[in-house]
Amino acid sequence: MKISIKPNFNALSCLLFSLLISTLLLSLYSSMVLASTAVNTDVTPPVQTFDLMMVGGGLVTCSSLSRQNCVPGSQFTADAKQTSVYRLTHSALERAFKHPSLSGLTAPQKTILLHASQQQGDAGSSLSYQAFYDAISAVEKDFLTDLNDQVYYALLDLLEDEQAITSGINRQEHVMLSATQNQYGAQIFSLFTQQALFKKQQRQPQAKRPLIAVVTASARDPFESIDFYTQVFEQAGADVIWLPLDSALQAAIAQQQCDQLPALREKIQGNVDRARLYPVATALQQSMCVSPDSLYQQLLNIDGLFLNGGDQRLTLSAWLTPQKKPSKALDIIKKDYNNIKL
Repeated sequence: MKISIKPNFNALSCLLFSLLISTLLLSLYSSMVLASTAVNTDVTPPVQTFDLMMVGGGLVTCSSLSRQNCVPGSQFTADAKQTSVYRLTHSALERAFKHPSLSGLTAPQKTILLHASQQQGDAGSSLSYQAFYDAISAVEKDFLTDLNDQVYYALLDLLEDEQAITSGINRQEHVMLSATQNQYGAQIFSLFTQQALFKKQQRQPQAKRPLIAVVTASARDPFESIDFYTQVFEQAGADVIWLPLDSALQAAIAQQQCDQLPALREKIQGNVDRARLYPVATALQQSMCVSPDSLYQQLLNIDGLFLNGGDQRLTLSAWLTPQKKPSKALDIIKKDYNNIKL
């Protein structure tokens, strides 16, 4: 199995790594440059091989949410998600105010938000974050910056608008790996995919595509970047699955509280109201909570594991029980890693 971790390296990362592996082997690639961002499955695997790949922050990739990273002239289809949008209307606010996460808002604070919504009308169009921020700031300059993080993010989550293409299908972030201006990031994704394929070919010599699992647990909202990472690795030449493993899921499994997953996401992970925006992904997390063996089986089947960067406390807790002990998922990864035969 190939493991990739994309953090800002710190003490918590070190702890995670020590849990993941008993012997840390890190191969540094200082001179390898891939000829293409796509994986060429017809060439001999690279002479140098490795089992753990650690990448620092700052990688850039062309996507519909990061068009500044694309070569000039890159075009996305009309159904690509180009920004997050928010609905600042009276009805949207009334719905948000009923959520327990906003119970701490005072009457004057609610009045400020309602006054800002009057400028939009109840049938107002969705707003970009900047337009949303400006509309509220026009009423009370420092309103959003004065909110504590918990209330601020809850407000954003509750007012984020669905971007429906058709019924039940929302816009997704689109990736164009080959159109990225700075190709170093694309080359790193491709290198990781190539190494995962090499591992798979040791068992299945005719294999053409490795199976890579993506875990996005380090983000406050793990659902937001699913489309990005799955498309990145698909375009790099892999079959990809997203594993809904995060600190909330670990807690729900350990405490047998799958019916409390939304509340645990809010309390531990820091997001609310995600089922409205990501119904398929949240349903998958719910099903794996009820039947965690399906999660463990997928961990046994993969050729590579990618952990996204972000808050490494969340990364770590995604692999530990609430008692800070290695979870069954972590035990599987440790055993698989230690059984690697080069």
